[in-house]
Amino acid sequence: SFGSSKWQAISTARAGDFSGVLSVSRFQWDGFRQQSAADQRLLNLATTWAPSERTQLDLRFLAANNPLQQNPGALNQREYDVNPDSAPANNILRNANNDVQQQQGSLSLRQRWSKWSGELQVAVFGLNRDISNPLATGPAGPPSVRGIYNEIDRRSGGVRASYAFRPGSDFRVPRFTVGMDYQQLRDERLNARSVSGAPIDSVLLQQKETVTEVGPFAQLRWTPHERLVVDAGGRYDWVTFNVEDEFFDDGVDNSGELPLNALNGSLGASYFVQEGFIPYASVSTAFETPTTTELVNQPGTTGGFNTSLQPQRTLAFELGVRGRPTAWLEYSADGFISRVTDAIVQYQEVGGRGYFTNAGEVRNAGIELNLTATPVRQVRAFVSFRYANFEFTDYKIERSVGGAQVIDTLDGNRVPGPPRYFTRIGLRTQPTPHLVLDLDHTLQSSLTGDDFNRTWVDNWGVGVTNFRASWQQTWKDFALLPYAGVNNLWDRTYIGSVLVNGALDRVLEPSPRRNFFVGLEVGFRTRSGPTGARQSPAEPVAH
Repeated sequence: SFGSSKWQAISTARAGDFSGVLSVSRFQWDGFRQQSAADQRLLNLATTWAPSERTQLDLRFLAANNPLQQNPGALNQREYDVNPDSAPANNILRNANNDVQQQQGSLSLRQRWSKWSGELQVAVFGLNRDISNPLATGPAGPPSVRGIYNEIDRRSGGVRASYAFRPGSDFRVPRFTVGMDYQQLRDERLNARSVSGAPIDSVLLQQKETVTEVGPFAQLRWTPHERLVVDAGGRYDWVTFNVEDEFFDDGVDNSGELPLNALNGSLGASYFVQEGFIPYASVSTAFETPTTTELVNQPGTTGGFNTSLQPQRTLAFELGVRGRPTAWLEYSADGFISRVTDAIVQYQEVGGRGYFTNAGEVRNAGIELNLTATPVRQVRAFVSFRYANFEFTDYKIERSVGGAQVIDTLDGNRVPGPPRYFTRIGLRTQPTPHLVLDLDHTLQSSLTGDDFNRTWVDNWGVGVTNFRASWQQTWKDFALLPYAGVNNLWDRTYIGSVLVNGALDRVLEPSPRRNFFVGLEVGFRTRSGPTGARQSPAEPVAH
């Protein structure tokens, strides 16, 4: 459906101490809405060298080329009622799109020692990303057909090292881990005016953004009793944002620096009463800095960072229980509550561009329940349920109305985006040795799309159902797996996601109506090596 197609090839191999996996794929589709076509190409390579049981060296590489990733944008209720397959005029007129090329790689070493059960892990990694992004946003000033062309040249990388050890052979002796992260990111950002998605010689913003992070950490795992496990950890982060303004036509140098530091920790414990009942509890703090995009997107200036945007800090508590009371039944139940101070929220969108601020305080509370049952070998069923009550407990917005400044108090309002209830039910059956049937059903309650709770998104009613059937047949060294399926089996009309605080009440992002797919996987294995050992084919990939 919708002109979608995907092909993928996977190969695995082993020779002596070396093993590897190579995968290439391409996904294309025309989209079920206007301005929603996509073309995504991916290459993955993973190799491992293990000369001994104590030494392992891993190399990972990924290359992605997504030359087409159109953005259809969100709709308001009136536009959705008239034609849910449409896109706002500015997204089409200005050819809102993403063209992304990315390469990333890592090299990691793991070395073990018998003394103190020591283990050293060192990893170095790097990433290169080039983004060309015509936006639906128009430049400041009178309305026009011109848009904004955003270009980001990103380089990032770092190193992580840790050493774990237990100074003794008794299981009650704690195991310690100490380590440190160092990372740096550099973005060359350029904004220019555009016509039909193509940049013209009219620069609006040009700057270099650098983020540097150093984070030493320590962890402890202690088993004071054979049934009790205690985990504790601490970390200190030094994060520095730096921006160099390279555009001076506005007569203002917006260069600057923003240092953000924090100490965080966690403490948790679990107790093994029996296989069917393992309670656990934890308390933790977290520190989340703004992203460079959140800092750059700011009203009233042409460049630099929004230095008034601060990191959000979280204090979280969790209490739960999990277990396997019988061989065919497994469950978990979890309750959580957290307080987020200076929560980073998108409070405004102008012309398709969102701006961010800190809400005073947000309280998140909820429960998660999971149950998996396999009463007979041919049947597996699972149910997951989540209740989430996210609300602002201290949030005030100052805005101008008729030339006067007013303050809106949003204390008690629901946080836009998350639904209060979400349920997923799944069933897998294997009526014959070759045939597998999968049924998946999801339900979601209503949610709000804006901080003021004036725009509401309806629930999914009786829910959305997906169905898939596959057949697996093997002949000696070959395997065939044809499959077919249908998504949104009952052809429901529903909203899959929302754009929070969208301009002109454009918050609705529709999901496809009933759609179909068919496919075929072919696997084979070869005999290689002096011993004629058989190589296993790659595990079939579920599309």
